Amino acid sequence: MKNILSAAGRVTAALLCIVMTLTLLPAAGAGETAYAAEYGSWSEWSETKPESSSTREIETRSVPRTTMIMYVTQEAASPYYREFRSYSVNGNYSAYKLRSSYGEFYYHWDVTDSQLAAATSYPQGSMVGSGNVEGYQKGNGDSYQIPGNAYASWFKGNRFSVTEYRYRDQITSGGGSSTGETSGGSAGTSSGGTTGGSSGTSSGGSSGSSSGTSSGSSSSGIPAQIMNTVPVIVTGICSFGGVQITWKSVSHASGYYVYRGSEKIATIDRGSTLNYTDTGAKTNGKKYSYQVQAYYKNGSSIVCSKKSVLVIVIFIKITPVKTCRLSGDNSVSLKWTKNSKCSGYEIYYSTSSDFSNYRRIWIKGCGRYKYTLKKLKMGTKYYIMIRCWFKSGGKYYYSAFTRSCSVTTKSPSYTRKGVILDAQTGRAIPRATLYFRSGSNKRSGKIYCRSKTNSKGQYKVTLREGTYTVEIRRSGYCVTYIIIIVSSSSKSYSSNTDCLSKKLKSAQYRVVLTWGSSPRDLDSYLTGPSGTSSSRFRVCYYNKSGYYNGKTIADLDRDDRDWYGPETVTLNLNLCKNGTYNYYVHDYTNKSSSSSTALGNSGARVTIYRGSRQIASYKVPKKEGTCWSVFMIKNGKIIKRNKMSYVSYGASLD
Repeated sequence: MKNILSAAGRVTAALLCIVMTLTLLPAAGAGETAYAAEYGSWSEWSETKPESSSTREIETRSVPRTTMIMYVTQEAASPYYREFRSYSVNGNYSAYKLRSSYGEFYYHWDVTDSQLAAATSYPQGSMVGSGNVEGYQKGNGDSYQIPGNAYASWFKGNRFSVTEYRYRDQITSGGGSSTGETSGGSAGTSSGGTTGGSSGTSSGGSSGSSSGTSSGSSSSGIPAQIMNTVPVIVTGICSFGGVQITWKSVSHASGYYVYRGSEKIATIDRGSTLNYTDTGAKTNGKKYSYQVQAYYKNGSSIVCSKKSVLVIVIFIKITPVKTCRLSGDNSVSLKWTKNSKCSGYEIYYSTSSDFSNYRRIWIKGCGRYKYTLKKLKMGTKYYIMIRCWFKSGGKYYYSAFTRSCSVTTKSPSYTRKGVILDAQTGRAIPRATLYFRSGSNKRSGKIYCRSKTNSKGQYKVTLREGTYTVEIRRSGYCVTYIIIIVSSSSKSYSSNTDCLSKKLKSAQYRVVLTWGSSPRDLDSYLTGPSGTSSSRFRVCYYNKSGYYNGKTIADLDRDDRDWYGPETVTLNLNLCKNGTYNYYVHDYTNKSSSSSTALGNSGARVTIYRGSRQIASYKVPKKEGTCWSVFMIKNGKIIKRNKMSYVSYGASLD
């Protein structure tokens, strides 16, 4: 390689690669090792100017060209391309800037001096070809027949020059006086191949002893491919375990050598393994340099590639998170361990655990090691991680990220207002106490908050978004439980009137219907045995009492015709326990419709009490229909039905 550098006459200061972007750092400063740059082969000459970079040499040259002209005749009657037969344009006139009408035209071709020198020249005035081309040799001076263009007569036009370019890329920045393996195992690189074992200088400029077979000793050609390849390091990053190096695969490689500075620190014995973590590189703020070399192993012989371009990693230690907690409804307080070797910190936070939609906070200065994330979305889980950054020579280096911590902000709060009524009279109940517990059907445990009704039976409470079980108590009344959902879409007032039932005798049942602001009028129907085999009683708005053998067994305590309810029925099973009783809710407002969904969207709720307890509660299913068959009582046992259907007249219910 020294011979190559001498022939090129180029010895430059090494440029050090920054790890993450593979761009270059400034030249080595005082106390740092300088490296001699090594370049690959020159590219072919081309008129296209290559992109410029600090690791690329570009050369230019001026090349003379000559414009050659071919004259073409087209006949209108039968388009025939005189002197153009060898091109077979197949009617594609536009490709040669021709027209389909009669005329004589010419076609340009720029040729190099070597092409012109290889052409056959004919004196001025002589005929080229025969038959169809005769009489169409126009132009002044000699005519030329260019190889590969039979029957074509070309004539010289103007003379000009074009600029051509070629380039070569830097493939390694050397290695100073490091020790390593040579490509062929001997001093320099042998095109015919030698058996390793002698001391020599490697492609990276290192000296040492190796054994192997050079490119000429393998019939497969694989060693030659290995020797002519320069591995590429893709990334070098700080990780929890040290510095992790990743590189691109080298075809046919048996494995790889990893160098830190001049020291070989690892031998990777599988060509499919393309990364290595240097666990010895953990000094905070220290600079480490790396190279990778591929090798091919055939028995006891080893052939090595050239070394990769030198890359630099400055190890920055992670900064563990000490505090990650809510400091307000939608704020998170962060505190981490200070790193005096860094230039600042980055905070990444996201609502996704894989940080696919992250936001970033940039903090300058190592002395600031706490921060508060504000104005976060309410009721949302956030994932947070931190890393250090260090700036050197205009380039940035980063530590590994801390392990992510997570915090869920508090849900938004909403005001809920309501009124508690007596299920039989519809009058307000003062001094009723409401206990709110988070979750569905939570009848015991921690109380989230409580409220009390005023003289008008009204209450007001602030709740965070979510589902709650509400326990309502008042002396002389059955304890009642309802489930509510609080969200941005819910109304500030309850969609249902909340009711309490006075305590009953053990065989008495009370059924209470409540609903929302639509439809206006829902009717309850309770049917049961009348004591005769031929009929059943029906309790509803037009028949407010039911009888069994002439005695009252059920009453419609309250009929509500203007939204919300309550509509209440009381049943006494002392007269007939072993019978079947059916309870329905009919949409009187939309009774004539065969497609109404108003009942299903009404939020209607039916609550059943027996004795001193609430024993069941049902909510209308969100389905089509004007009749909701809620439940039945058979032989003293409640059976849930919860079915929807279309019924025009409640009188048909049985």
